[in-house]
Amino acid sequence: MTPCPWPPKNVAPMSARVPSPSALYDVLPMPENELPNVALLRGCPRSGTTWLAEIVNTSPEAAVMYEYSLGALVRDLEPTLRYANWHRALRRKIVSTPPEISQNGAARNGHHNGRGDAYVNTRVAPLIVRFPTPERLNAIVAAVVAASVDKAALRVIGSKSAGRSGERDQTVLEPLFPRISYLYTARSPLATINSMLNRRNLTRLGFDEFFIGDVDEAIREYRQFARMLVSHAAQHPQTCMVVKYEDLVAEFDATVRTVERFLGVQFDVLVHPNEYPDLVQMPAATRSVLNADENAAVLDAFGDVIASWDERVLTGLAPEVVGALADCVDTIEPGVKYSYDALNGERHFLGLGWSELEAKGVWSEALAADLIFRVPCDGDYAVCADVRCFLDGEMTSQAVSLELNGEEVFRALAVASDSELLASPNGIALFPGSTGRTIVIGPLRLRTGRVNRLVFRVGRITSPQELGVSTDERKLGIFLRSLLLLDASEAPRPA
Repeated sequence: MTPCPWPPKNVAPMSARVPSPSALYDVLPMPENELPNVALLRGCPRSGTTWLAEIVNTSPEAAVMYEYSLGALVRDLEPTLRYANWHRALRRKIVSTPPEISQNGAARNGHHNGRGDAYVNTRVAPLIVRFPTPERLNAIVAAVVAASVDKAALRVIGSKSAGRSGERDQTVLEPLFPRISYLYTARSPLATINSMLNRRNLTRLGFDEFFIGDVDEAIREYRQFARMLVSHAAQHPQTCMVVKYEDLVAEFDATVRTVERFLGVQFDVLVHPNEYPDLVQMPAATRSVLNADENAAVLDAFGDVIASWDERVLTGLAPEVVGALADCVDTIEPGVKYSYDALNGERHFLGLGWSELEAKGVWSEALAADLIFRVPCDGDYAVCADVRCFLDGEMTSQAVSLELNGEEVFRALAVASDSELLASPNGIALFPGSTGRTIVIGPLRLRTGRVNRLVFRVGRITSPQELGVSTDERKLGIFLRSLLLLDASEAPRPA
């Protein structure tokens, strides 16, 4: 038998079809119009997120996973790309090898000349890769969700994550899926906290597992839900919606149709309600389990909110209704220094864009990361933020700015220097960003009765791994150590 020549006759060699390392694989990503929309269901624990997820799952074109967040699925699937990344690096090396070395080495020993590869269809174009690649990760994620819930042809995939468990999902999902919607549930603080402590009691008896241990933790959890909703509403004004739990109870059909229009799919629970009696019937009320002290603590924290809850309009696009939750957001106390230390575990005022707490601070992991807070009274204030920037290797400077309620209040360039720097010759403000600096901004006129949003922006977000200085894959921007609000008359000179 005559051996097949290599390369095959009348077929262009691989070198002709792989002109540069950037074209090592002709892998086409999934077209945007073929990718499903993503729906992330959020809310305070015990606020109706599971009920809403069950309603969405009655659509044959939608699939929402419970507790295991879509972002966690992406992170768990990333190891499947290791071979592609290794193989691509190897091919870059081969493509950059001078032809005479390749021909006199591998080819002479009976191997392919480095341009052919048994793992792709080299005899025809375009190349089809036979293993998972980063360009197809979104399609792989969608396929896993569809297989997990035994559905096909999904138009909406998502996950339901109460509390903080899915808070950082958007960091990994936004590069993969062009259309992401956020669906929040909101329930009266008294009913929500009562239900949380009911689960706390069952946990103490050994019949459940729940992370809330006392009424103070439950109150903090509710306030965190409120500020995360405010942050989402500000960053995603057209794709963030709120569903009031009590509206689902009192006006089920109308409220569900609002969600249908928002997600763009039809729910079978409205077409065949008799098949879903557990969803369309009013949920049984949880008996009051709060003792006198717990009830007093909830009323002290949310008394006005609870008294006016029934009249508050909350179902709709988040930016239009989030003002109704303004008095649920944390209040910053002037003169109190709030530290972001993993030892105390307090995420004071943190909204979107922040990583996990570490010893002595927290890193921003997005170009924009915000703080959400109220003030106890009208006045002129100064904000003091103790920060440093990620500056290492070739990254010797970082643009930093702060915005308060949509207005820029600070702009400077952090530089990799320990010396005190005031301004460069062209007038750009500089500050040493390697070891830390307290930025003082003020005077700022702040009013009670409204939510304030302080945004930290950086010009570049990167990881130590990308810079080649370590194996740390985390995206790092600005490191916030502490926050202090002062009366403007008591503040040091602004920096």
